[in-house]
Amino acid sequence: MGIEDLERRSEEARLNDQFKELRQILDKAKSHSYGWKNILSHINPNEIIDIKSLKKLPITRKSSLSLLQKNKPPLGGLSNIPVNKFKNLFVSPGPIYEPGGNNDFWRMSRAMRAASFNEGDLVYNTFAYHLTPAGEMMEQGANKIGACVIPGGIGNTEQQILAINCLRPNRYVGTPSFLKTILEQGKEKNIDVSSLKTGLVGGEACPPSLKKVLSELGCPVLQSYGTADLGLVAYETWDSEGMFSDEGVLIEIVRPGSEDVLPEGEVGEVVVTTLNHDYPLFRFATGDLSAVITEKSKCGRTAMRIKVWM
Repeated sequence: MGIEDLERRSEEARLNDQFKELRQILDKAKSHSYGWKNILSHINPNEIIDIKSLKKLPITRKSSLSLLQKNKPPLGGLSNIPVNKFKNLFVSPGPIYEPGGNNDFWRMSRAMRAASFNEGDLVYNTFAYHLTPAGEMMEQGANKIGACVIPGGIGNTEQQILAINCLRPNRYVGTPSFLKTILEQGKEKNIDVSSLKTGLVGGEACPPSLKKVLSELGCPVLQSYGTADLGLVAYETWDSEGMFSDEGVLIEIVRPGSEDVLPEGEVGEVVVTTLNHDYPLFRFATGDLSAVITEKSKCGRTAMRIKVWM
């Protein structure tokens, strides 16, 4: 099924496909994962058929994940394959450890396509490549599309501006505040960075006021919402209709600190289930707040929408 077909299939078709895959992953986790085998001991995967039945699975919080990893390093026994079969292991503050794979492991290409990234583009990536996975997450997404990546990383602003001037990338990936710095300093120093045409930003909030500034400086942006543990969770489109849930996750909004799913429209904690066969996370509480948008989308995409990361 093509990319557009996935994003525009009926809600019923999507949920049927997602829960069929989720049951397969649950079966695999119960037989291949030491950690999930214990956590899911009383769960019958065949009974997990829709969003309502998803509540039968216990919520896993970051504090629980950290404790599991401490007791059984490095991944708490939550992977379905041996740890040394992953491409990378990363370290995030906490510390919490995350695996990395190949071929758009974190599914970031979907958000990039929404931000007008295309095959043949030259992407300037200012996320970090060391210990934390953000740089690798974005590089794999761009490569999946067929774009070339300049691994700018963080810091060395003047050197990065000169690199942009010389290499002429047309897409930006990184935090919105650093993009603002690049565009403003390029203007101040009379160094041409106008090759940057659109950007995909994350890692921090990008309110409408900052979006307006970036657009006026010549590089309009969209936001992606993802984490090192989960990969892409949701992404914006140019239609400004909130954030669409990625096709590879299931999102719930729960009352903070509880397992109670809130009515659509109420603000609560974002809880995510990934459809990752190698490193699944079931009902992972992110600690972030959002709410479901109930109005129908105008762009044709049919996935759940949530308000921009709050």
